[in-house]
Amino acid sequence: MQKSILINKSVFREGIMKKSLLVVLSFLAIVGQVMSQTLNIRPVQAVAIDFQGVAGATYVIQASPDLTNWVNLAAIQGNKGNFSFTNFPPAGSGHLFYRSIFASDATAILSLDAASPTTMTVPVDNTTIGQSLGLTVLVFDVGAKNGVLHLHDLKVNISAQGSGFVTAAYLYHGSTRISSASALSGQADFGIIADNTEGATIPADSTAPYIVKVDLTSFSRLTVTAWIADNDTQTIYDPFDLAVPVYGSAIGNAVTVLGAGPAFSLTGSSSVNMTVSSDGTNEFKTYAFSFPVSVFAVGQNVTLWMPNSQRESFIWNTVVLVNGDKVSLDSMNASTSCSAPLGAVLSGDGKSFTVPSFGTATFTLTYIFSVKSPVANLYAVEIEGIDWSLGGDLSYGHLFDQPWTSLFIR
Repeated sequence: MQKSILINKSVFREGIMKKSLLVVLSFLAIVGQVMSQTLNIRPVQAVAIDFQGVAGATYVIQASPDLTNWVNLAAIQGNKGNFSFTNFPPAGSGHLFYRSIFASDATAILSLDAASPTTMTVPVDNTTIGQSLGLTVLVFDVGAKNGVLHLHDLKVNISAQGSGFVTAAYLYHGSTRISSASALSGQADFGIIADNTEGATIPADSTAPYIVKVDLTSFSRLTVTAWIADNDTQTIYDPFDLAVPVYGSAIGNAVTVLGAGPAFSLTGSSSVNMTVSSDGTNEFKTYAFSFPVSVFAVGQNVTLWMPNSQRESFIWNTVVLVNGDKVSLDSMNASTSCSAPLGAVLSGDGKSFTVPSFGTATFTLTYIFSVKSPVANLYAVEIEGIDWSLGGDLSYGHLFDQPWTSLFIR
């Protein structure tokens, strides 16, 4: 037999008292019968409770034996203000207190972490079989607003261009692996993350970073980009196991894995220096933009021609940005210089240098140009690609998936 109890309209507002409706169902076992301390009812296997609440609000139904330790039983939406809940208390549970509380108004915010990889080229782990394992392609943050959050089901998009495959993806918090998933479909679904998974819970009003790593195989050159967005049905729970709204996105930079040839990367931030001079009639501003560059020779010797060597240089498609618009270096009378490379062998005429196989060379590229009678423009330099030569012949041209852009300066 089922007993239905209507709870009167006694709703306590948030900020005045806890949003809750409380009903006490106390049971006393007497000679095979279950008697209520307040209601004379027959033995029951289920208790149905009718609540009156706020239309459209979501409530969490809880039970407690002592009004101190509460257990979540269910989450129910009061579509018309009234809602019902049926409980099947275990045998011998004794006194039970029930209440409904408003679900949390927690939200999750996705954003790109500053530690996420920049646009770069890295060497393959195993040149024999063309394989790289555990390559970091994205670091993103999850911000917990107005409540504790728990990751439940995250979907990360993974794009791969070139030869080869991204076979698997992994989700980490620090050094702790939270989940793994196949990435062959172009999306890694880190699904059904258990409540007690280490690293998957974010304290209220805090931010936690998460790392996406991938395995790559059967490639000679592969460019990977990963991103996570709120429109991909991300599922993040509040403490009541209710999905919270998710906002924001995190789009990673392109990471290229190279099986053979030069792997270029920036070793730090670009810098810019501006000086002012005058010829007595006109004022000039001279800008010097510098980029700290590293090149790793993957699987073979790599020869690079210096700027102004009357050969194909290893830098191409370099432009000046004036208020964001591209202008050629020639129109700015720009000059390019390269510092003496460390870790490489300079040719006798100084026009090229060779990085030995599996060696690394570092150098600084500098672009200098002057502006006559300058106005309040913003200037920057952008490097869009790399050329290199093998045995004196141009053999490789690589257009960056995302250009290297310097700081802007007036």
